[in-house]
Amino acid sequence: MLKIRQSQIYQMMDDDESLVNWYLNVFMPEHLPAYYYSPIQEESRKEMVLQGKKYAAQFGLTEFPSIVHFVTMMFNLGPNFFMFPGFKEALAKKSSSEEEVIDRLYAVSAADAERALDGTDERYWWPETIR
Repeated sequence: MLKIRQSQIYQMMDDDESLVNWYLNVFMPEHLPAYYYSPIQEESRKEMVLQGKKYAAQFGLTEFPSIVHFVTMMFNLGPNFFMFPGFKEALAKKSSSEEEVIDRLYAVSAADAERALDGTDERYWWPETIR
């Protein structure tokens, strides 16, 4: 019997095109339908996912699951969520694994999450527009 490990599946998502296609066509319709069915052009959504991947890498998050969690937080909390108290500290603290970082992000208080939502700045999807 052929067994495929989860890590092998993640390796197939190693390039940008595979990540974006999976995120937009498999993950987003089920988990972020408001964005999937929004009037945002598909090309813009692709750029958003890739920008999220770049931000994730700045925090040392380079593994497929970590990127997906990070990008999803950008969609749910705002593309600049990482600049707010709670999230900023969770990302700054040194960890032995990316999973620990993601766990800390999910452990941020509801009050801090609310502040991030209130401070959403959509320009962070396209940082070149920020002056």
